Amino acid sequence: TKTSVLLTWDFPETSNPYRFIYNRQKMEVDARLKKAVIPNLQPDTSYDFKITAPEGNMGGLRHRITAKTSPPITIRRPEIDQNRRETEATVTIILPLLETRTPVKYVFQSFCSEQIL
Repeated sequence: TKTSVLLTWDFPETSNPYRFIYNRQKMEVDARLKKAVIPNLQPDTSYDFKITAPEGNMGGLRHRITAKTSPPITIRRPEIDQNRRETEATVTIILPLLETRTPVKYVFQSFCSEQIL
């Protein structure tokens, strides 16, 4: 999201917590959960995460991950183009402009099968 990242892992099972360090912040996470949401981050920012397991566990597992939060994009609903209704089975939509200078790689849009009015 704009202010959080989801980290997932598939490391060996352990009852000891993993330690996450990023931007001088430290966080312990139950390793059995196999995922962690890191909140309160800045939008459109890259973060380096260092993941470590306690020394007595798996020889001190260490891993480094880089993740980036989303840019601060305001997304508005698309509009139906009422002037281009060619058939009953065709709908033309107008996607709103994105208000960002950051390049956007993907935009996902979902549609329902109910009648659109």
